[in-house]
Amino acid sequence: MDLALAVALAAAIDCGSSWSCFERAEAHAQPATVTRSVSSGSGSGTTALELRLTPISPSTATLGVSVASAPGQHETCTFQTPALEGLLEDVDTMGTVSIEAFVTADSCQGTLLPNFTQMKAKAALSPEEQAMPTGFENCGFSLGCLVRAGEQQHPAIAWNAVTFSLFGLDISAVSLLRTSDFGNGDVTLYVKTIKNDVTLDPSLIAQMRSQHMSSTQIAQAQARAEQNAHASVGNDGTCRFHVAALEALLRRWYEGNFSSDDWSTAESCHGKMFSGQQR
Repeated sequence: MDLALAVALAAAIDCGSSWSCFERAEAHAQPATVTRSVSSGSGSGTTALELRLTPISPSTATLGVSVASAPGQHETCTFQTPALEGLLEDVDTMGTVSIEAFVTADSCQGTLLPNFTQMKAKAALSPEEQAMPTGFENCGFSLGCLVRAGEQQHPAIAWNAVTFSLFGLDISAVSLLRTSDFGNGDVTLYVKTIKNDVTLDPSLIAQMRSQHMSSTQIAQAQARAEQNAHASVGNDGTCRFHVAALEALLRRWYEGNFSSDDWSTAESCHGKMFSGQQR
């Protein structure tokens, strides 16, 4: 009997809220379900998600996700096994599910990630952008991996693909994050903007129209926002953190919480990215 038929005949294991049960099921290519929380972003609490694992072959599986209180909000993604195992390990490390982490899926269909195709395209890096210096752990797009490496004081590199709103702007960006120089409870974080796209949020456009701004003026504001975003590509900087402070920051980013005060917990920052706010 092949795996696909065996899975079709097998009843899914109900893991309740036990993540270790869900990970064991994945390791043994068994279908399973689990309930887990996901951050709603911006500190607005969490939402319960129901996840369903369905192995397809020894190398691929689907992960279905639905909002427990609104089953109509759902997503089904197909993963290669290493990418799925990385996502599950990150949930174990971070304690919650990050929808942004699904960027490592091969494909997704549903209503939770309507911009998956664009998000996947944004996260596609050139060989030059993926260049790895020697002596660093390659964490890919895993902030959980970066946290685990930090706990072991191992230098590591990760890429962070994010989509969020701030000050009336919808921002989609990819940054390189590199940790090194551990010592005395501190760590150095190097960060570089790889990609950056900005559009005016619909609510901001509505506000501009209510202030009787013309379509031409709104288009000019959009063009300025795009120009500033593209000008930031390549900007980089270095910050020195207490290891615990950096871990807390990475956890907030993983949960989709971003703020203009993100760098305030660093002991010091310098570089073009922090021009005008170096300390």
